[in-house]
Amino acid sequence: MQAGSFITLFFLLGLALVPATIDALPALERRKEYWGYGTFFNVGLGSCGMESVDSDMVVALSFSHMQSGACGRRIKATSSRGSITCTVVDTCPACGENDIDFSPAAFEQIGDPAAGRVSIHWTFE
Repeated sequence: MQAGSFITLFFLLGLALVPATIDALPALERRKEYWGYGTFFNVGLGSCGMESVDSDMVVALSFSHMQSGACGRRIKATSSRGSITCTVVDTCPACGENDIDFSPAAFEQIGDPAAGRVSIHWTFE
């Protein structure tokens, strides 16, 4: 095979993979792991337009995550105490980019309310 033919074949194979790569982007986002801190807040009517109560397994994310359409998505958060899956219902204006504000019931599953803050890592489901 000549060098020119090899380059053409490589280029055509690359083009064939582009749609598969683009389709995989949402799945890659789900697998991206974020590291931050978890805190808790008294929930109510969130910025996603959903009314929640403190016993619901819900969270608020930073403004930067909310800008990319996080309302209603589920996240899985893990601390040294355990893991929990929650639904995004609100924006946390005081949170760092990858921090999460949990409902009181959700926070109790992964952290000590007396401490008020716990180190976490999390992903979109």
